[in-house]
Amino acid sequence: MLFSLDRICHIIYFVEMKIRKKLLIVLLALLLLGLYGSVASLFGSFIGYKIAKNPQIITHLMKSSENNKEAKLSDREIVKIIVDENPKLKDGDLNEFEIAVILREWVFKNVPVVFYNENLRIENLLNVSSANQIPSAEKLYIFRNGKAGAWCSATAITLADIYRLFGFESYVIDSGDIIHEFPQATHSITLVRIKSDEQRIYSVQDAYLNYTLTTKEGKPIGYFDMLNYLKNRQVDLITVKYGKEKLKPRLVASGLEEELIPEKVFENGNKIVLEEFNLPDYEINGREFLMKEGYPNNLLYLQLFPYNAWGADENNAQNILRRARVLTGTWCYIDGQCFGLSD
Repeated sequence: MLFSLDRICHIIYFVEMKIRKKLLIVLLALLLLGLYGSVASLFGSFIGYKIAKNPQIITHLMKSSENNKEAKLSDREIVKIIVDENPKLKDGDLNEFEIAVILREWVFKNVPVVFYNENLRIENLLNVSSANQIPSAEKLYIFRNGKAGAWCSATAITLADIYRLFGFESYVIDSGDIIHEFPQATHSITLVRIKSDEQRIYSVQDAYLNYTLTTKEGKPIGYFDMLNYLKNRQVDLITVKYGKEKLKPRLVASGLEEELIPEKVFENGNKIVLEEFNLPDYEINGREFLMKEGYPNNLLYLQLFPYNAWGADENNAQNILRRARVLTGTWCYIDGQCFGLSD
């Protein structure tokens, strides 16, 4: 059966339109998949923000959420877990500083420290240079299932992640001695922007050692005020206020330190032990560096040597770092390296 030229052209046009339609559908599907992660993250952050500001909506959230496996938790479901474990967050009577303290204590209890075994650090487990590269849900799944633990940097980053889920602006500050290869005396803290006495301050929160900084009257001290006090040797104006939890969870690899009595044993054989771990215990790492710089053996003085800042708002993170360096007198002479006051 022969077709006319017009008929053939009509068939070709029809087929071409079908192909175009299918291609358009495929392209739209790929676009939606690409946007899904960003949209889901923004939605979770929005929900967290609403919870922090309007605790009464938590009841509805708890009823509507499903019990998914932690490996697949959304930001919204992470918030639900934290609220379930801290019912006071539903009261609506807490100020922002009190909420920040509760969230820090939760991270302290749920992010174990690791010693003696570099392979158990979360960065080494996933072969990344920073915990910033690991999504919040994945970090929490790893920590809560005994697959890896953290040092101060990954702990501070995890707390900053949690603060953002609850609608708070947050940053991580790395400070200390990065001049010497070993032993380095460095530490990381989290800053959370909160309202205090009608002002906005960057409250210092340390989930690794479970403390915050306040005045003697119990009011939160802002990061820049802390730097001024330390620079002027007015450390007596700073109160280190520890959380209620005194024992730090430490992750121990399967088959090691069998003499210890574990608090929890995971499916992979790794176990959690609880140990006292606080600021004085940690200060030995910075003793030589601080003495060289003419400061007492007090870990807080490492904050006078900030060398890095992280945050969702990278521009503001760098603004905080620049302002800190102006206050402390420390500067970066070479990209990636900051030197102390005596250099």
